[in-house]
Amino acid sequence: MNSQSLIGPMVKFAAAACVAASFGTAVQANEPVVIASDNASATNYPGGTWSNGSNGGSGFGPWTIASSNGTSGFAGAFIGNPATAGITGIANPSFGLYANPGGSGATVTVSRSFNLPLGVGDSFSFQWATNWDSDGGNKGFNILAGGSQIVNVNQAGYPGNITFNDALAIDGSTGYGSAPMTWTFTRTTETNLEVTSTARDGSSTIAFTSNITLSSAPTGFSFYSTGMGAGDERQPYFNNFQITGTPIPVGNRTVTFNVDMSAQENLGNFNSTSGSVVVIGSFNNWSTESGTISLTNLGNGLYSGSGSIFGGEGSAISYKFFNTTSGAPSGGYEQIDNRSFNLGPIDVNQTRSVVYFSNQAP
Repeated sequence: MNSQSLIGPMVKFAAAACVAASFGTAVQANEPVVIASDNASATNYPGGTWSNGSNGGSGFGPWTIASSNGTSGFAGAFIGNPATAGITGIANPSFGLYANPGGSGATVTVSRSFNLPLGVGDSFSFQWATNWDSDGGNKGFNILAGGSQIVNVNQAGYPGNITFNDALAIDGSTGYGSAPMTWTFTRTTETNLEVTSTARDGSSTIAFTSNITLSSAPTGFSFYSTGMGAGDERQPYFNNFQITGTPIPVGNRTVTFNVDMSAQENLGNFNSTSGSVVVIGSFNNWSTESGTISLTNLGNGLYSGSGSIFGGEGSAISYKFFNTTSGAPSGGYEQIDNRSFNLGPIDVNQTRSVVYFSNQAP
């Protein structure tokens, strides 16, 4: 039996999909739902333990924590009380970083991936709080797409300006405050990421907004601190990570498949009398026994058939034609890579163009 390289449609919200599948009914898009969330609470991090490989909450990968004391400094990640840094309005406990003193080379970076790339319509948000400036060092965060940095937000020394991709975002003097900012990243289209941040005064006032062009989906984030001056008030804190999105509508639609078997008949690989041709794929877990889509002989080597396929609009379906003739080459499987297409809207029929079995023309 061929090993199949592709699996079935990825349904963005598995729970909704499973419920829909069990009843065979459509699930329509509705209000945004939480896809991923985490915070520094004792429920997620018992005893305040936060170390490399910790994985509190849901929807995110495990934390990667890397630190270096440099030549004569101290650096690390911890869970603690932001009030010790003179920060108000963010939960106790929260995640925090330290890397000091300046000039020591002390540095710490914590990073984490999303379980699923940020989809169109999804929003990633969190709270980030600073009090004093970094006094010669740096503190901030990055948004990542694969291995590439697409967003950098940084706070350096006096007066503590906060920059976005090296451009001023929030003035350190006129925009000063010791309450958390809520940073939100919304993928509005395939190629656009909308970025907003609230002010440092704890209000919901939007103090910064920008848009950046995407070449691929955001997949994770990191926070860092390097060579800051002494003082707890310079330590950054962050908390309340969340990804929200709108469920993809899922349901049934009829898909018609067409294949030309004339070359296989000419080669003696297919017997139209004793054999038949069916469609198998991700929609039936690649079974050749159950859930296949049978095709009817229309004459002149052409076979056609339709079946109902359940899934979310836009989901990728991989499939192959299967030759049931006894002794067929490769056990009856097409000798090509998996074919694929994307599901269309619910209840709208789709028709696949005629192709040759194994792409072999007569």
